Amino acid sequence: MRPSRCTQQQIGVITPYNKQMLKLQRMLKGANLGDVKVGSTELFQGQERRVIIISTVRSSEDYIGFDRKHNLGFLDNPKRFNVAITRAKALLIIVGNPAVLKHDKHWGALLRLAIDKGAYTGVPPPPDAPDGGGPDGDDDALADRLEQMLIGAEPQGASEQMLQENMEMPDFGV
Repeated sequence: MRPSRCTQQQIGVITPYNKQMLKLQRMLKGANLGDVKVGSTELFQGQERRVIIISTVRSSEDYIGFDRKHNLGFLDNPKRFNVAITRAKALLIIVGNPAVLKHDKHWGALLRLAIDKGAYTGVPPPPDAPDGGGPDGDDDALADRLEQMLIGAEPQGASEQMLQENMEMPDFGV
């Protein structure tokens, strides 16, 4: 990471699983990044950070049913989804498997929005879910609401504010 005006205290990592949280905390501490806050969605409720990294964790569709049954993770949980994606002030990074995320109504809409806006990087995006990504098929309205919530009516507003505050985006060397 190149030197920037983004401090470790301004970075948060959200993960739904305690074991992953503990592992990430140990790894960050070992990399001299121990002041980066790592925690659950509930831990970040009511808080914001300049940069938020969300680990959606699951890389296999095999565990989706288990997670839903036991109310784990982010999938099929609109409240956790909403809290997680609204904690970042300047930069939101989501790490996950798009083939798994596309099956959830909300994550699928966010994934399509990221692709449409050129904010997606990684493996080639999966084709749309056969059912349109959501149980009620109202993906266009959901995508519009997400865009309004994340980008706002004036897309350059956040950038202008950052310029006024003489901030620069962190470069994670990715």
